[in-house]
Amino acid sequence: AADNEKIVWGILDFAPVYIVKGNHQGQGSGDQTLELITQRLRRYQHEKVITNISRLLEQIKTGNQICHPASVKTPEREEYGIYSKQVLIGSTHRIIMSTATAEAKNLQNGVNIHKLLADPSLRGGFATGRSYGPIIDNAVEQHKASKHLFFANGADLTETLMKMLTNDRIDYIVEYPWIVSYFKER
Repeated sequence: AADNEKIVWGILDFAPVYIVKGNHQGQGSGDQTLELITQRLRRYQHEKVITNISRLLEQIKTGNQICHPASVKTPEREEYGIYSKQVLIGSTHRIIMSTATAEAKNLQNGVNIHKLLADPSLRGGFATGRSYGPIIDNAVEQHKASKHLFFANGADLTETLMKMLTNDRIDYIVEYPWIVSYFKER
């Protein structure tokens, strides 16, 4: 590779994977993994661009040469992006809601995602452009026009949804348990 070849990395504000601000900036698990990758690819220049998932996917769709090291592969995304082999296996998503809400709706022992999304008495929060895996993505797609579902846009999507949940502006989110733990500890 020529000395001027550059790899552009699309980084999301997605703590604790990518921490783009604050005292722990650059110390997320994804930040550390990307640092290992860039150290191995020394013959390239590396540029990190902080973006949100919707903008990142749009850049890839329109042919911009940008890499994102933590994207969930979906059939739709494979139509316009190229994916490497999976190197990490993550945990599954969970429905996150208050104990009081779960008890009031008798959901302590599990939930059917389609029934949950169809229930107009519960306000759900989701990140626009984010994939939650094929089963949840399918359910969200079927119910996305529902007025009781909120789709966050822009930066800080996870933090926005966590704050909305904490402040009772929504009743549930779909998230990884370790991300919820990170925000609880802060």
